[in-house]
Amino acid sequence: MLWVTGLGTILLTLALALGSANPSLPPRLLWSQTSPSGLPIVDYALRDNAHTTTFARLPFPAKLPVTIQASADFGGQIAIWGFWLTVDDVPHHFLLHPDGYVSTQDDTPPNWYQFIHIRPALNHLALALTPSGRATLRINHEIAWTNDFPPDAIMNGGIVFDSITPPQWANIQLNGG
Repeated sequence: MLWVTGLGTILLTLALALGSANPSLPPRLLWSQTSPSGLPIVDYALRDNAHTTTFARLPFPAKLPVTIQASADFGGQIAIWGFWLTVDDVPHHFLLHPDGYVSTQDDTPPNWYQFIHIRPALNHLALALTPSGRATLRINHEIAWTNDFPPDAIMNGGIVFDSITPPQWANIQLNGG
C-alpha cells in the first residue's frame, strides 16, 4: 500500500511539473508581439503621484474565450505595467508594481496590495476569460484575482504601462476561441 501511495505521489508531481494544472489557452492565436508598438493608444489616463500610464488596445475578439498574456521585466525601474479590461464600458485595471504590489481595483490612483509572487525582474501575467464569463488573473501562474462577468457582455482590453519608464517587454499575446 505504501508503494502505491509513493508511486501515485511521484506521478502527480510529474503531471503538475509538466503543466497539467495550468489552464489551457483558447485555440487561436490572434496577436503576438514583443512590444505594444503599433497597437492603437486609448485616450484614457490613470494617474497617481509617480506614474502616467498608456493604454494600448489589443484586437479583442467579439466572443469568449479570450486570454491575454504578457511577460515583462521591470528593468530596475519603477515601471508599472499590466492589463486593462472594459466590460460593458466599466473599466477594470490589473497593474504590477516592482516593489511586489498589485492593483486589481479600479481606483484612481491605484490601490496597491502586496502579492508575494511578484518578482523584482521578469514576471508573467495572464488574464483568462472563459465562455461562461469567469475571469481569472494569474501572476507568475498564481491566481491573484477572479470575478464573474456576464458571458454576453461587450469586452475590450489591452496592455497598460508606465509612459515614462516602460518595462522591458518579453512577449505579449492574445488568444481567442
